[in-house]
Amino acid sequence: MIKLFKKIIKKILQIKSPDNFHSNENISNLVGKKIVQNIKINKTITEFNDNKFIFVLQPTLSYSGPQTDIDKKIFEGSKYYKKINMHEEFNKYYNCVKKSLNNTDNFNQDNFLDLSNIFINKHEQFFIDSVHVGDKGQKEIAEEIGKKIISIENKETVI
Repeated sequence: MIKLFKKIIKKILQIKSPDNFHSNENISNLVGKKIVQNIKINKTITEFNDNKFIFVLQPTLSYSGPQTDIDKKIFEGSKYYKKINMHEEFNKYYNCVKKSLNNTDNFNQDNFLDLSNIFINKHEQFFIDSVHVGDKGQKEIAEEIGKKIISIENKETVI
């Protein structure tokens, strides 16, 4: 058991950490890098234990933008916090995560599912606040995750 633990720790330590968190770099990019680092750690541990890893980037009102009148009210009500444009900062961090995962050798179509734009151009009420979806949104997300799992399982059956 100790050998196994040491092996996992060694692999995790190989994952590059973001540079000094207190640098002059935009905080959104630093948060994005830290999130990506955590995703890679989770992927490493999951695969080390012979399990499949799929990271799902969830939709948010900040990233996809308001589609309904209620969305617009939620969006405007959650736009600023202590004079910081939260939607702008959130979009920077999401873009950093998406770019990093799309440009990483370890992530491909089988283990990264980007649902950040799933509700764009759908004029139904999916969000209950700027980051959480209601029943209708959960159903659509679950259907997409199910399709992804079936797609991966079908590929493995063919091999």
